[in-house]
Amino acid sequence: MANCLYTDVRLIIDTGQSSGDIAGLITLADEEIATRGLTGAAWTANNLKRLSMLITAEMLANSDTGARAVGDGTQILGNPSKKYRDQAEAMIKRTSYPALISYNEPLPDEDED
Repeated sequence: MANCLYTDVRLIIDTGQSSGDIAGLITLADEEIATRGLTGAAWTANNLKRLSMLITAEMLANSDTGARAVGDGTQILGNPSKKYRDQAEAMIKRTSYPALISYNEPLPDEDED
């Protein structure tokens, strides 16, 4: 089952792509999520949904030059593809770090004593 629906993606990006095309990109986004091993308690259904939406929107912005951010993505100015990817990567870092902390490992930006 997909982490999000094409109707979810349309909430953050206005595109001329068909619903079927968006569904295909959602599959690719969800494959990336699975390949990167983004699992565990911190990755709730809502977190996975939002991440899938962002990655799919990034791919749409790359393939549809007329696509524009809408809804809660209205703050995205400039290159929407890069902004969606930046938001996705920030979410991955923010959500993945609790797992690192639970193993008492330093965060990547922290120096070990």
